[in-house]
Amino acid sequence: MAKKANLKTPIKDGDEINVLKAGDGADARAFVRDFLIGFDSISITLNGEPRVVEPVCILNGEVSSYDVELKNGDHLEIKMAKTVGDLFEQVDLPKRVILVNGIERAPNYELKDGDAVEIIEKRLFNAERTVPEPGENRAGPAGNEETVSVVVNGRRIDLAGKKQYIFVDVLNYIELDLAGHKGPVMMKLNGAAARYTDILKDGDVIEIYREQPDG
Repeated sequence: MAKKANLKTPIKDGDEINVLKAGDGADARAFVRDFLIGFDSISITLNGEPRVVEPVCILNGEVSSYDVELKNGDHLEIKMAKTVGDLFEQVDLPKRVILVNGIERAPNYELKDGDAVEIIEKRLFNAERTVPEPGENRAGPAGNEETVSVVVNGRRIDLAGKKQYIFVDVLNYIELDLAGHKGPVMMKLNGAAARYTDILKDGDVIEIYREQPDG
């Protein structure tokens, strides 16, 4: 009785081999997702909210899902936000300050997995936060400054020299070694998700850490 064989089937003396003409196979099919190799998504925190930055597929001029089947003649364009500027193409960035992990960055900063990004109106940023130069005295005019005591990662810190303090001011008083740790940067103020512009009050409890990935 004849048996189907392939190129790896062993043969022995006396075997009879018949080669038959192959039938027509199914037409090749391609989907949008087949062209996403090399376009890896990243997870960031944007203005305190978790966000996944994924490739955007433009098929024949319209945004398409990854599961759409391609037809002959289709035009597919894949866009991936690699920098803060890419992420905010429609935003007037010169009028805003970009903070990434508490550090002011330019629009061409390349996004990394776990980055905490904050976009702040420049007028608000300038009004609320004063970044001292090295050696500069933090104290303001006599009688105008206040001292606010907060707890950061279990350690008490006294903020002094300004009339008002916001969350990002804490970063001038502490040292955080977040390099080499995976996971998004988590910022909490009294147990709730914090933003860099949140106003601080005496006795506030602050947590800043990287969330550990599952497993």
